[in-house]
Amino acid sequence: MHGKQLWTKAFGWLKSTSAVFPKDPPHTNRLPQQMSSPFASWIDEFHWLANKQSRQTRKQLQQEALNLQGCVTDHEVTVNGYKYYTKLDSCGMKVDCRRSLFFGQHGSEEIVVHRGKLAEQLGGCAALGELKISSDNRLAAILVDVNETDRRSLCVLDIQKTTPEKHAILWTCDDVSNMEFFGTDSHTLLVVRQDGLRRPNSLWIVSVGDQMDPDLLFMEHDERFFLDISKTKDEKFITINSNSKTSSEVRVLPADAKCYHLPSPLCSRGICTYFVEHAHGYFYIVTNDNGADNFKICRAPVLSPTYPFWDEVFVKSKNEVIEDAEMFASHLVLYLRDSEGLPAIKTMCFKTGKQEYIPLPEGTVGTLDQNPNPDFESNTVCFSVSTPLIPRIDVSYSLQNGVCSINNVTNVPDFDHDQYICRRVHVNCNDTFVPLTLGEPHDDKIFFMIALNSSLFLSFVLFDVVTVHRRDQSTSSPTVAIAYGAYGVNLDIGFNPTFIPLLKRGWVLAYCHTRGGGRKQHKQNSISDYLACLQWLCDEKISTPRQIIGRGTSAGAFVIAAACNEQPELFGGLVLHVPFVDVLTTMMDKSLPLTQHETDEWGDPTFDSDAFFNIKTICPYQNVKNQPYPQMLLTTTLQDNRVKYWQGLKYAAKIRTHTTNNSNIIVDIQDQGGHFTHTHSLNHAINEVSFSLQSLKRQIEKDFSVTSKEIEK
Repeated sequence: MHGKQLWTKAFGWLKSTSAVFPKDPPHTNRLPQQMSSPFASWIDEFHWLANKQSRQTRKQLQQEALNLQGCVTDHEVTVNGYKYYTKLDSCGMKVDCRRSLFFGQHGSEEIVVHRGKLAEQLGGCAALGELKISSDNRLAAILVDVNETDRRSLCVLDIQKTTPEKHAILWTCDDVSNMEFFGTDSHTLLVVRQDGLRRPNSLWIVSVGDQMDPDLLFMEHDERFFLDISKTKDEKFITINSNSKTSSEVRVLPADAKCYHLPSPLCSRGICTYFVEHAHGYFYIVTNDNGADNFKICRAPVLSPTYPFWDEVFVKSKNEVIEDAEMFASHLVLYLRDSEGLPAIKTMCFKTGKQEYIPLPEGTVGTLDQNPNPDFESNTVCFSVSTPLIPRIDVSYSLQNGVCSINNVTNVPDFDHDQYICRRVHVNCNDTFVPLTLGEPHDDKIFFMIALNSSLFLSFVLFDVVTVHRRDQSTSSPTVAIAYGAYGVNLDIGFNPTFIPLLKRGWVLAYCHTRGGGRKQHKQNSISDYLACLQWLCDEKISTPRQIIGRGTSAGAFVIAAACNEQPELFGGLVLHVPFVDVLTTMMDKSLPLTQHETDEWGDPTFDSDAFFNIKTICPYQNVKNQPYPQMLLTTTLQDNRVKYWQGLKYAAKIRTHTTNNSNIIVDIQDQGGHFTHTHSLNHAINEVSFSLQSLKRQIEKDFSVTSKEIEK
């Protein structure tokens, strides 16, 4: 009795959740199916779940749904003499509007897009994507994801004929990835469309308002390459970009061209990765040519722009990584990662060549995002910073006088972010030097930023882990350990409202930026780094084994699930969103979207034996074992075109079959929403918080029961 009272006092915050795990998980039939490749054969008992049309699969989806049941700041932007802004109507729906600024006066308000009304006209709910305005300011071209299936359609609207009740829709086109207005008449569009696997592969030209069919300008036949177009910021050129994982090919057209013949690329594919901007008669090229793994800036005159006549014009430190570049009339602005993997912004004056860093808000560690800066002639750079504790800090920087101003800070009601601070430490992973950041005591709490932050290109490994606990707390804390670790992408450590209820209950956040740049045989690095991070958290008594909830999305779920196969005893639970866990089956099936595009990342297991066995060795689904597994919450959607729903469903079924304990494996399968929209709803946030709290409570109850029995003996 005394022990029970002590447990209740120490972990009373667990009572806040109302979720209850179901006693009996869904039963999944085991139907062995022979799978084979040129190098090996194996039995997959749950491959039948990939047939979404079968009666058995639909029944399984219903069972998973029943099992689940048991358990903004808007900104003004000025473009071409109009001020664009967003407001809410009387029903709380967002309306994108504008006012003319011609002659120094504010004109009457015009509705550009009423999101709710447009969705009704298109026959369902709609998520809006890119918006482009014609040069005469009359037409709006907007990408719309109807019913949030990650399948976007193009709508061209006549702004002048749009009323508060109805949009004037001039033209629509399905399966569009992006578009740009082109030519001198303000009614001609270049449109990139997708094939049956949703790979952007064809470039079309259409004159809106004419009765003529669109004309095909270019077809990208190589399945490894995705097609994209963009307009340079000074609006003088259109770049037509073909990009694979490892190389690029860019063609450039004058934006006012009357002849639609495509020129030769600036540099042929297979040589380097690059993208192109323009200013003052020169193309500025961001490229990794000639071993510049961290990228460099080159310049070439418009009259002779082809490779290899590119001159390097920007000097940066060896360990800085260029992530993006933005052109202004007076300056080149570069968005970087510094030598420790933290975001930075650097400017270069075209006239003097002088380079300067833009000062970021003091003490800020998080994500840095470009705000819209559409005016090429502007002298102000607008950007925003988000931290795990502050949703958004809007900043503007004057290129003229070097003054940096904080325009707005978005705070969370009933949450004092000043109670948390950061400091960095170092962790060793297999003799790899790992700098980390820890917080200093402040008031009654402490905030840690432990960087496990690795980039594809840095010569040493960086890791980021965020932890939060009271200064006087002597016991270890429950922890959410987050990772991504793929494609050389840095883990987002911006604000996520899902975590606030956990932070307020004394939880720790651990953002583990595992090495994500390794391809093919180096994929194991991400898993090893993540496990090293968990071990460090335990060794430092920040957390303990089985107090840790592993959290990953898409390829991040691959890292978490693979680590769990190796050391399941470190986890109290897993939260895996749209999980990429059956890598081998995916990479063996070239009829699936992205498979061919992903071969540069993973290898091709259909003809390369090394690739086959490398993938098979680390694939989470292929390596499920007869051992205890922690509680799991998996979320997916039937409309996800990138990671098919059956990956999470098969993985859950196999875990239930092989686990030697009675862990609950919960699968949340939605029939709406795509790969990027599924995890952002309030219901999913509530489910994740409830699951995390209940998983730890269940683990503590188990440990308490075992300890009590030992004491009784």
